[in-house]
Amino acid sequence: MKRIFLAFVASVIITQDVSYADYAEGFKAGYESNSGGGFFGGLFEGINTGLERRRIAEEREQNSNYLSSSKGIVVKERNGKCAIEYSLGYLLVEWYSGYPPYEGDIYAGDFLGYGMKELYCLNRDRTTRFWVEDYMASADKAREFLYK
Repeated sequence: MKRIFLAFVASVIITQDVSYADYAEGFKAGYESNSGGGFFGGLFEGINTGLERRRIAEEREQNSNYLSSSKGIVVKERNGKCAIEYSLGYLLVEWYSGYPPYEGDIYAGDFLGYGMKELYCLNRDRTTRFWVEDYMASADKAREFLYK
């Protein structure tokens, strides 16, 4: 019975992609907890700790990807349309979903190309989906886009 249970624990760790070190640390904390978690408390605490650490690592990786991409500032927002100024000109976008953009917000992401893009707002720590109408646009084209 003990071998079957240990095989179950190992399969949970493997299928949930939890590192053994994270699992072991969580197991120890759960086992020694004041709530008297015992073995099962340690088991579930170990799995939860490993999953939480994996989630945090994935979030950091995603944020670092945004930090290494293009960055721009919303210079004008009007009726869901934005002009984001960046090193190659203006990114002309329409807000689709997520956190609504405001003037002064700093966005990072893939600024090259048309269509649906997910950009990360650095100063608000949120992602937003935009429809990109144009990129590398001139200031005149940005004005026309915002006021047509």
